[in-house]
Amino acid sequence: MKTRLLFSALGLLMLMAACQKEEQTTLDQTFAPPPSDRCGCMAPTEISAQNATDISVDLNWNATPEAIAYVVEVADAFYGPESFGTIIFRQRVEGTRVQVTHLAPNTTYAYRIASVCGNDESTTSEILHFTTGDFNHGDPDPRKTKATPQQATELQ
Repeated sequence: MKTRLLFSALGLLMLMAACQKEEQTTLDQTFAPPPSDRCGCMAPTEISAQNATDISVDLNWNATPEAIAYVVEVADAFYGPESFGTIIFRQRVEGTRVQVTHLAPNTTYAYRIASVCGNDESTTSEILHFTTGDFNHGDPDPRKTKATPQQATELQ
């Protein structure tokens, strides 16, 4: 029992030492690195898209240590970290949920999320996809709907 406790404590100490940089000394001043430098700012995990309608979707994710906010990006495509299509939505969010609206029906979108830790931003999460539902409310542009001759006569 004592051995198991000793190994657990030793493992915890090693983890803490690995994640925290040494204190830096400059001109007789000692300071600890900011929290974002200890283990690095990590991208969120367990990301999901839920409740997709023809024009909106809810994006959810797990909180990450040290994150004070998240940057959510939705685009028609992401080809790489610096190469992407048209950004449809980009917002800084302080929680772990956001609703994206004003989307096109029956369209596949790509999304990614980064954590904000102090002045640093993590790499983005993996690129995920969701598809909006079909437009089930008739003609999307009611101005295109033509009245039948009988309805036109009744409107006059």
